[in-house]
Amino acid sequence: MNKKLLLKFLLNFFLFIFLVFVFSNCIPSIGSEINSLDETVKHFVDEIYGAGKFSTQTPQGRQTPHTSKIINNATIKLLFIRRNWNNLSDKTKIAISSYVKANKIAGTNLYSFSYKDCKSKVGENNLTTYIKPNGHFSISYTTSLASPHKVSSTDVSPADGTPDFINKIADIAEEVWDYEINKLKFPPPPLLKEYYEIFVCDIFGDNTGTPGKYLGLANTYTETSDLSLSSYIDLDNSYPMLSINPNISMENLIRVVFAHEFFHAIQFGINWKYPSYWLLEATAVWIEDVVYPDINDYIHQYMGDWFKNTDVPLDYFSFTDLPLHGYGNAIFFKFISEVLLNNSAIRDIWLLEKNDRNQSCGGIYDTYDSNYNCKEVPMIANYLKEKIPDKNFSEIFHEFAIENLLRENYFDKNLYKSKSLSFYGQKMKYPIELTDVDKNTNDLQQYYTSKEINAFKHLSTRYFVLYPEEDGIPKELLVYCRANKTIDWKISAAGEISDNNYELIGIPQLVSENFEAQITINNFGTKYKKIYLIVSNATINSAYDNSQTSNFYFYSELPQIQLSQMPTPPFPQGWNLISIPLYSYSKPNDAFNESNLNNKVLGLQNGSYIYSFNQNFKGFDYPGRAFWIEMDTPKSFIIRGNENKDNPFIIPLTHGWNLFGNPFLTEVSWSDSNVRFTKDKKTYVSLSEAENIGLIKSTLYSYNPQSLGYEKLYLNSGNLKIWKGYWIFSLSAEDIFMEIKK
Repeated sequence: MNKKLLLKFLLNFFLFIFLVFVFSNCIPSIGSEINSLDETVKHFVDEIYGAGKFSTQTPQGRQTPHTSKIINNATIKLLFIRRNWNNLSDKTKIAISSYVKANKIAGTNLYSFSYKDCKSKVGENNLTTYIKPNGHFSISYTTSLASPHKVSSTDVSPADGTPDFINKIADIAEEVWDYEINKLKFPPPPLLKEYYEIFVCDIFGDNTGTPGKYLGLANTYTETSDLSLSSYIDLDNSYPMLSINPNISMENLIRVVFAHEFFHAIQFGINWKYPSYWLLEATAVWIEDVVYPDINDYIHQYMGDWFKNTDVPLDYFSFTDLPLHGYGNAIFFKFISEVLLNNSAIRDIWLLEKNDRNQSCGGIYDTYDSNYNCKEVPMIANYLKEKIPDKNFSEIFHEFAIENLLRENYFDKNLYKSKSLSFYGQKMKYPIELTDVDKNTNDLQQYYTSKEINAFKHLSTRYFVLYPEEDGIPKELLVYCRANKTIDWKISAAGEISDNNYELIGIPQLVSENFEAQITINNFGTKYKKIYLIVSNATINSAYDNSQTSNFYFYSELPQIQLSQMPTPPFPQGWNLISIPLYSYSKPNDAFNESNLNNKVLGLQNGSYIYSFNQNFKGFDYPGRAFWIEMDTPKSFIIRGNENKDNPFIIPLTHGWNLFGNPFLTEVSWSDSNVRFTKDKKTYVSLSEAENIGLIKSTLYSYNPQSLGYEKLYLNSGNLKIWKGYWIFSLSAEDIFMEIKK
């Protein structure tokens, strides 16, 4: 070969290598997306059916310690495959055809899908079908001893030739139909036959008898229009997976599973193609608790994870990254139905989806991240605006964030407050202490370092907890906030008075050209044991999520303050019933600057007297309380503390006799103009009306140490004196609140 030919050969060779490099790295961007989608679908098929032969990679995401015990939802993953079927490569469609297959309906653009489901695994000819008299469901099963899909043949209650297990499923299915269709008025799912079909087998056991991985599955079946399709449900034949929540019975587990999956059937009848996954799952979990409010399985499964991640957007959904969050968003729909409106609101929202063809909601979802470019939150916002005209969505969203801390109005509020509620063996923390604010102390002066939150995502909330020093000295806490005015910020503060007892503190919303806000909070460390700063990015649009525009900055500090010193009136010898109208020290020896008082001070706790050295003693640090104190000789004291600046002032009352005192340094009239009562801190009644409706007895009793007897104070007959304690009787079986203003 001569030099010319050799040179030409080398040039052509290097040109070929160059072109291969360019085309392999630059051209197939669309193909890369298809390959990514194909890999996701193959991974789902492996995961659902235990095939283990398709996927070459496993999607990764943020996992929580309990993730391995989560029972994954096959319904939504199969819906994902169906929605994206036309974007799959022919090679993938052929590869998975023994598990998932599309069949075009002749003469239409509609499809029917078939799956490796209970009917195909057991064999249609091997199934026995039961239909409850006057029922809406056909239930197919096998009792063949040779089949790993058999149900228990026990037939005792009732002894009617049908296994008890199948009878129980039939009863539960009818309960769910009656509630979701007849009571809540959701439209029934489309039927291709006379009855809605249920099949029972060892779900995804692959005819091996291995316990199924999924508890229930609503299979999308035949399209009846471009948006609506029929479905059927597969249920497990034994439900061995009770370890996910050891406190739930098998019957109750079937109840919540069927309520959830049947609601998916309703959803698919309304619109299977476009609603987003977070809406599908959040409302399906919501309805579990509506139909069966006493089971509360959703708390054990989802809410611990959700409360730990309130900084994740409301409309977030991912199959791999915090996969439980979309399910826990049921709490938002509980807020709508339990706090704002009622259950019909969720039906209304779903019916708005009936003709929705917004492809950005139900289109291709990245497995690792959520798609925020859909209009469902704006749709919900518009609906709520029609129902509640005086509030915009950002205000409602922030009220939702506040309620998640206070937990005063949810039907399950007491369960949310329980710190012993187990979640996969872990303790749930309510509220979640997300604080990472550092503290430094210098005598009476205390500073909190500033905090900047980068990329604060839309429709999310963060709770920052500020702790005082435990020195019993009341302080003023200064909170300063700054942010970009492009974002719809909402900010509140709540003071923790005692465990699970909070008081909202208003913070002026971010205003001015620089978008700044500042507030001073009094009685930090005495009345308020902690301060929670509640910050919400209530912006619906996600456009600024990863930019500096969504950064939020705050700092807080405690300027040095001087405690007031105030003399008490002289207390006579013997027992005195008194009240201190100051935020002072929590222990009597410190408050009175006097030693050896512990055995001479009595307070009321749960209807019984306790001495001040008892750890449960409610101390002197809080105005509005009253105590007995025994004096050896007549004497007055100098009290160190701060004047109460809260006007009006709230005093909680329990059923029976309560001790209280005037929380102010001026006398207050015991009358309708100065005193009122409430159960929920929203609806108030006057003092006289509270007596008329049986909340309280309006006559008060104070003690006269000179006459050694009680004196009565009747309604509209006098004033609450300073430093004096009073008895009041609450007739209410529930806790109530007395509001006193000067």
